[in-house]
Amino acid sequence: MSNRRNSSIELLRIIAMLMIILGHLAGHGVLQMAQENVGSLWIGGGLLNKLFSIFLLPGGRIGVGIFFLITGYFQIEKNDAKILKVVSVTLFYGFFIGIVGIIVGGISLGSIVRGLMPLSTSTWWYVSTYIVLMIASPWINGKFNQLNRSKKIITLILCWLLAYLLPYILSATYYSITRCLLFYLLGAYIKTEIDVLSLSKHKILFSAICVISWLAYIPCGYYFYQYQLNKTITGIIVDGCIYNGLIVPICSTSIFCIFVCLKEFNNTAINKIASTTFGIYLLHDNYLRSWLWNLVIKVPQLYQNPLFPLLALIMVMLIFVACGLIDAIRNIFFEVIKRRRIFFIWD
Repeated sequence: MSNRRNSSIELLRIIAMLMIILGHLAGHGVLQMAQENVGSLWIGGGLLNKLFSIFLLPGGRIGVGIFFLITGYFQIEKNDAKILKVVSVTLFYGFFIGIVGIIVGGISLGSIVRGLMPLSTSTWWYVSTYIVLMIASPWINGKFNQLNRSKKIITLILCWLLAYLLPYILSATYYSITRCLLFYLLGAYIKTEIDVLSLSKHKILFSAICVISWLAYIPCGYYFYQYQLNKTITGIIVDGCIYNGLIVPICSTSIFCIFVCLKEFNNTAINKIASTTFGIYLLHDNYLRSWLWNLVIKVPQLYQNPLFPLLALIMVMLIFVACGLIDAIRNIFFEVIKRRRIFFIWD
């Protein structure tokens, strides 16, 4: 089993990516967070659709947290960082999406240029953050592994406060990088200090904690967006402290613990699908996302439909499948290049 991927974790990658797409549908499609007048479309919807979109919203941040938990769990015992494959895939899709942007039109030249230089711009913050963490990981791992259990816990608490909570509340410039350090270290702590077999006894507890925490966000999120509480003291407490500070890390860690203690198995189909999740992320969340959500998926129209919850789930599955197929083709293309020994950046 040691030479094969653990499909329990690969299944978690798939679920986390579905959660991210669901979160993006709510965040970028319904609430339109990247645009002005955030929440104006959401306010005009029916109560059920409002509540359902609020329910979906945490999936984006929780899914990202899970991916960095996985990274920390496996990277903490490594002294090297393999980032060339990530760079090559990102550059490939930067060029690919730039071509798509030219074809669909209505995209500024500046956006296309940023898409062609994804690593030096904010086109994909996740990639930039991942690369920085991987470059720093040998140093982070060395320092973290030198600590005893109590000092690791203190480090996690300080990281939660100084690198995760306060930078979010203060809208710090480099928050996208510091926020993921917490999840990386949480994964590292679970790997080095927790007997995962003992976690299996608490799967029901972790499930209950996750469900209760996630459902607790619905009234919080509804209150926050209904009364436009951004940049108010109440908003900081609801969005910064309760949602981002507590609910997201609690749910991310609980879900990760459930899957990490599952019995290892190997399933080729699950592993193949999981291998496309990075490509799915790059394809569905970029500077074309407004075009995707507004013109292709037509979320503003779907949101007014009483069947929005069902239609939203169907659309997310279609996005996952379509982007997954594109990345599967890209994988075949890369493998042909690799076999023929044509020069290409690879791992």
